[in-house]
Amino acid sequence: MRYMAGVSGGYSLVGFLKKDAYNYVDKRRRAKIVDGDANAAIVYLEEWAQAAADYGLQDTLWWNQVYGKKEMWANAFLCEKFCARYRTTSRCEGINSVCKNFLESKHSMLELVQNLELLVREYRNNELLAQFRSIYSESVLTTSLESLEHHAASVYTRAVFVDAKRELQSVFSVNFVGVRRSLTTKVYTVEEYGHPGRHIIVLCDKNMGKLECGCNFWKIQGFPCKHMFFVMKHEHLLTIPSSLVLKRWTKEAKSLDIYVEKTDDGGDRWFLLRHGALHSASRRLFFLGAQQVGLFVVALDGIHRLCATLESEFAKGVHPTNSKARGEIRDPIVVRTKGAPRGHKRKASKRQCANCNKPGHTKRTCTDRRPRRGKKARLDTFNSAEDEGQSEEVAELDATGSNDQTIVVEEVFGGGALHIP
Repeated sequence: MRYMAGVSGGYSLVGFLKKDAYNYVDKRRRAKIVDGDANAAIVYLEEWAQAAADYGLQDTLWWNQVYGKKEMWANAFLCEKFCARYRTTSRCEGINSVCKNFLESKHSMLELVQNLELLVREYRNNELLAQFRSIYSESVLTTSLESLEHHAASVYTRAVFVDAKRELQSVFSVNFVGVRRSLTTKVYTVEEYGHPGRHIIVLCDKNMGKLECGCNFWKIQGFPCKHMFFVMKHEHLLTIPSSLVLKRWTKEAKSLDIYVEKTDDGGDRWFLLRHGALHSASRRLFFLGAQQVGLFVVALDGIHRLCATLESEFAKGVHPTNSKARGEIRDPIVVRTKGAPRGHKRKASKRQCANCNKPGHTKRTCTDRRPRRGKKARLDTFNSAEDEGQSEEVAELDATGSNDQTIVVEEVFGGGALHIP
């Protein structure tokens, strides 16, 4: 508005008010919708149907249930994507709610660092309590499928078991429709109570221990859905197949043993692989050792010593590996702070006496009473020096023996002359 007033030469020459400008902009925006929100909804549905025709999604389960289950709207776009239980910004909002109890805008830099340390300690303490309860506590079994529930309680953590138990309790809302066999795989058709005609396909291979459900619940959440539990009950399975148990949701998720690399020493396949790797690594040795006679002798002696060492180790049957060291967690490397480098401080010197230049005392308490250089002694020290024999008197008499000659006395310390008649 200020720009328009400047161009026109004043607010009185603009011809409209600020409110008129806002009304004009709002009118232009509304003009894009012909018949209001209804027309926008129709255009959206037409594009939705066109997308289904282009990508062939008419027969997919999640496409048909997108309006039946509003909680599946986001999951439809994240189909077959494991989200680790993240949903929108819930985890970020949860962290912010915890930080509000420790951080405030009026805190200084020192208080900020201290409160962040308290926040990290609180997080670690809560994590430690959750892990302790998951390992050493036993959940109460309340469902009739005791074997499956007991196995889920022994495998999953306490938090994940609560969600898995909710799916296990929902098995009774699943109805059986039919089953057919395809080679070693059984194709189950089930439906949920209250939604007849909405069929869900579950594939089960009991020999291989594999289950797959058309709702894609396991691919998103990471634990079996109620349809899978229904098929387990129908197949009389006592435990959850290992292929459906993710290690990140188990009690052993923080154990270092699962991260240690495990190798199988047996089998011809592994022998051939190791043999080929050693042969490829030794080509450079063969090339250099064959260049000269001296190098050939050194290489041959080294090979003999290495073979003797390997034969002795193989005879003992002990094959040490460093696989355990790979699983160790150590303190992170301390990164130096940014800015100017730290300067070397000068070593503080001890206080010395100004009179004798010795440490341990000052000139006020110094026992060495030597006079300083360049300063004259007081005249009154002359009499005391004369009595003690510390001064020298030089009397010169005239060779003629005249009594009128004055006696000149020189003071050694002062350097002055005193004339005595």
